[in-house]
Amino acid sequence: MTCACVRAKWWGSPEMYQTTKFTIELRPGGAWRSEGKGADGSEFHVGGKVLEVERPRRLVQTWEPSWEPGQSTKIVYSLEPIDIGTRVTVRHSGFTSAAATSRTGPDVRGTRPRLPRS
Repeated sequence: MTCACVRAKWWGSPEMYQTTKFTIELRPGGAWRSEGKGADGSEFHVGGKVLEVERPRRLVQTWEPSWEPGQSTKIVYSLEPIDIGTRVTVRHSGFTSAAATSRTGPDVRGTRPRLPRS
């Protein structure tokens, strides 16, 4: 979840966008940034600040996309051990409009199949 080399590989899908670089300062107040290319070849970035780090169970960060200037939302990643591995729950909140929410929804749906399995 917090390893930059791994996270860039599984966030996105070639049909929608592909993350090419991910960096994070893993501490409250630290910055994070993700860069990539859309399916049409256009470059993008999204970044924000780390709000909470509770190893190994929780990461909370802001989310500020380059294509929505001024839009800042919050993502909470919760990790829970289960018998067959780890359940990852992602909650993305704080959208100011239904349109902004719909433009973000495909991110997680496109990522789910790419999550590493053990």
